[in-house]
Amino acid sequence: RIMRDEETNQSKGFGFVSFDSFEASDTALECMNNQYLGNRQIIVQYAFKKDVNSSGDSEAVGRPAGEAQRHGSRAERMLAAQRRNMQQPMPQNKASF
Repeated sequence: RIMRDEETNQSKGFGFVSFDSFEASDTALECMNNQYLGNRQIIVQYAFKKDVNSSGDSEAVGRPAGEAQRHGSRAERMLAAQRRNMQQPMPQNKASF
């Protein structure tokens, strides 16, 4: 998703991509970081974590000492692996071309 200015609809110069697994996002990060898209060099990295406080405002989590936390931590990877292991296997769809 490309982030755009609400009034002008012009790109803000950044966007977000979701992946089905950390393996897929790691591969994209390794292969695409510092590559050129069109005529612009892109930086690919995990997004900063956000938290919504009681007033509904978004705040970055873990920034008291100026250190921002990004998604992709060891804990998130372990939780994703546990979730994947708990899911029942889906039946395979067969198709011919």
